[in-house]
Amino acid sequence: MRCWSLGSVADHIIDHSLLLSRVARLVADRLVYRIQQHDSARQLTAALITDFAGRFQARGIRLVVVVLPYLADQSPQAKDDRAVIVGQLRAAGVPTMVMDIPRLPDGRIVPDGFTIGMHPNRQYNVLLADQLAQFLTALNTPENSGVNLGQLGH
Repeated sequence: MRCWSLGSVADHIIDHSLLLSRVARLVADRLVYRIQQHDSARQLTAALITDFAGRFQARGIRLVVVVLPYLADQSPQAKDDRAVIVGQLRAAGVPTMVMDIPRLPDGRIVPDGFTIGMHPNRQYNVLLADQLAQFLTALNTPENSGVNLGQLGH
């Protein structure tokens, strides 16, 4: 994996500007990574994770994917992307947990309920830890030893 840098000041400005970060990602996707359509990016994401899971499995290590919510990730495109990628990972037998977090009717995270500014707070971390512990416990039960592990989770 390569990471491109335009220098610390430019990187900082791009990281903190929604418009500039989207433009930078679009340029990188089209010119550097040669991803021409959004759907191919979803397919590539699922394929890369599945490939890594296979590499870990070959070494006797189970890769578990945990999908964390991000502040405004409830747009129709974000929901479609998540459903496609999670569906492909589970179909490939990659254990995948989608964290369930209480949201407002419009899909937003409760203000100050799970964040301090832009960062997760303790309540968010406790909720994640509890859900992850339940998920990992379910993975290790005898009745799941022969099932497709990707089907577990939310």
